[in-house]
Amino acid sequence: MVDVFAPGHDIVSTVPDNEYAMFDGTSMASPMVAGVAALLKSYYPDLSMMQIREIIVSSVQDLSEQDVIRPGARPKVVKLKELCIYGGVVNVYNACIMAEQMSK
Repeated sequence: MVDVFAPGHDIVSTVPDNEYAMFDGTSMASPMVAGVAALLKSYYPDLSMMQIREIIVSSVQDLSEQDVIRPGARPKVVKLKELCIYGGVVNVYNACIMAEQMSK
């Protein structure tokens, strides 16, 4: 079970020799969440990291009732809320709105 999901499929990244390639997985999704945290901290430096975490998990795009394929040896269709504590995908726009409200 994870807290939130983030885009992690067909993400363009740099590779050696000044090239680009597409990658999948948590090594692509994790930097997306870290990028949201960095963006919030840069615009709202007075927010604590615990506040930023709360903003990220509370501002997800709610997809809890969406059917997804559970990964693993025996994949099956489940609701996203069965795989994700907060039932959604990171949403930087929602996070910025919430950070603005919290920083006042």
